[in-house]
Amino acid sequence: MTVQDICSTKSALDQIDKCGFECEGGPLANNVGYRWIKQHLADGPLYCLGQWVLYEIQGEVAGVKIAQTVKLCIVCIRMSSSSERLTWTYDLSTDPPAVYHYGSGVQFSGVAEAQVSPVPAKRSPSGPQRSEVSPQAPDSPLNPSETNHG
Repeated sequence: MTVQDICSTKSALDQIDKCGFECEGGPLANNVGYRWIKQHLADGPLYCLGQWVLYEIQGEVAGVKIAQTVKLCIVCIRMSSSSERLTWTYDLSTDPPAVYHYGSGVQFSGVAEAQVSPVPAKRSPSGPQRSEVSPQAPDSPLNPSETNHG
């Protein structure tokens, strides 16, 4: 699996299906609620609200083209359609909303899905860490394990 596969709604559903979970009424695959959410997400965007992604900023300074990849949070998802397909765009921010904090705004609006990529999972010699399977970056203010509850 690539990092792209690990950090998308499609890969999350595929991983759940491979596990063969069972609930009180039988296999999860037969659960009406699970089938609904699976169909809903299959037609939806690749990334989720609150997910940290990488976006390359490009510009030209004094005739020299420069580029830098930055880590931003998805704060809005928009859908548009044509006669051929659905497309998804994202609004990205360095300061996403959190409890009692509304964020400082959107830095990039209408970014096409193809222009963003997931934040790579960190590897550890001791095995997988929580941040490797979470769609959120470990330093994300939306990560409940790192919020101040006091």
